[in-house]
Amino acid sequence: MRGVTHAASRVGPSVSEFLESRERSGRVASTFSGGVVVSLETGAATTLIAVQSALTHFHPWAVEIETQARVPVGARVRAGSSALRFEGGPQIRLKSAEVPELRALALSADARRQAAEELGALKPKLPQPDLLAPIEAWRRGGDPARLLALIGSGPGSSPLGDDLLVGLLAGIATAGTKRPRHLEVGQEIAASSLVDRTPLGSVQMLAAASEGRFPEPLCLLIEALAKRVAEGSQQRDLLACRVANLLQMGDSSGTGFLHGLRAGLSASASSL
Repeated sequence: MRGVTHAASRVGPSVSEFLESRERSGRVASTFSGGVVVSLETGAATTLIAVQSALTHFHPWAVEIETQARVPVGARVRAGSSALRFEGGPQIRLKSAEVPELRALALSADARRQAAEELGALKPKLPQPDLLAPIEAWRRGGDPARLLALIGSGPGSSPLGDDLLVGLLAGIATAGTKRPRHLEVGQEIAASSLVDRTPLGSVQMLAAASEGRFPEPLCLLIEALAKRVAEGSQQRDLLACRVANLLQMGDSSGTGFLHGLRAGLSASASSL
């Protein structure tokens, strides 16, 4: 791989924004089935970026290349707005890559209500059902600070409580800016101290979701729900495909996203 140059096909919006200001250095922190995780240092802060193949679920903190990057753990890396350079390994060009917005499609209140009903009919099993209690408390009119109890809670390397919150924020985001009451949730999470409460990858995903940026499978599912509501049975297969794709994320992340999304859609369509 020494001297090989790859052109990134897509760069997550959070990665693009992070690397825009200046060059950073770090190391390969870990590997996974679809690529590697790079850890970049900024003073005392650490930021993780996934460099992954096109077969892996895309998200705001990912760099996508057509073939899997094979770089050993511990390899040094320098990262800037134009490229990622691995010591003794490949260089990944970022400059001409697409930067998807990864925003949730805005839906009418009626479409949100129908979409929530569609997801409610699926009933995927949540590994720890009691984690829905803070969401129900918030939906009954409680302070959005109640939702902070979910941060870092539940099973999974990406805690299930965090996944529920990301899905919830995606559902809320489908209301656009018309429901300030619900935007308080994102503001509450963004203002809280996350670093000591949950793994760094979850911290970054929650921060991105608070800014309205979500994993691509969530965005694609929302689009499929909109088509299903608008066009009926013609879009049944597309919806089933998007649901299956989401549920493949992690051991329980997809299930958490789905339950959170349904709650967010339902709450944002209500009179709260």
